[in-house]
Amino acid sequence: MKMLISAGIVLAVFANCATAAINVTIQESGTNLVIASSGTLNSGVCTSIATGFSSAFNGIDPSVSNLAFGAVNSVQDQCVGTTITPTTGFGSGGSLAATTNTGVSYYFLPGIGFWGPSGWNSGTAMTASMSFANASLAGEGIAPGTYVYTFTNGATTDTLTINAIAPAPPVPTPTLSEWGVIIMIALMALVSGRRYRRHRKA
Repeated sequence: MKMLISAGIVLAVFANCATAAINVTIQESGTNLVIASSGTLNSGVCTSIATGFSSAFNGIDPSVSNLAFGAVNSVQDQCVGTTITPTTGFGSGGSLAATTNTGVSYYFLPGIGFWGPSGWNSGTAMTASMSFANASLAGEGIAPGTYVYTFTNGATTDTLTINAIAPAPPVPTPTLSEWGVIIMIALMALVSGRRYRRHRKA
């Protein structure tokens, strides 16, 4: 019986760890900057959840770590009583409004707090994305890397992790000298093939 209870506790803890925390990726796609969110936030980091707020902005402000998913005027509920650390930004760029957005509406600003979609709780998927036309990591002063923000309320904690993914390096174009080597190898293969066929005929 003790073994079964212990196994159950381990499974419960593992399941909780697997579903907790919000994960955000920032990466370039062509000439656009794309930001996507997934995961959940443990509502235990909130003393209470205040309802009836309206989103006034959608986009980012890397200088203060602001993430605002969802359409402007979306209804949001505030997580009251949580402390979010650190309050430092994940880049040097200023406020930038999103060109497109999908998914739930939530507002994250470490120095102020967190507002989730209307009626949110620990099981609410914070799945959302937004894109910015003609924008880049460098343009927003975002260095590739991982930025972790911790929500704390007493002994209860959870995290929001931002992963800024470096753009793929450009595919190298062969220089003139490299093209010359390629052509020479191709000609050598052609000549060798002809000599081999002549030798077979002889």
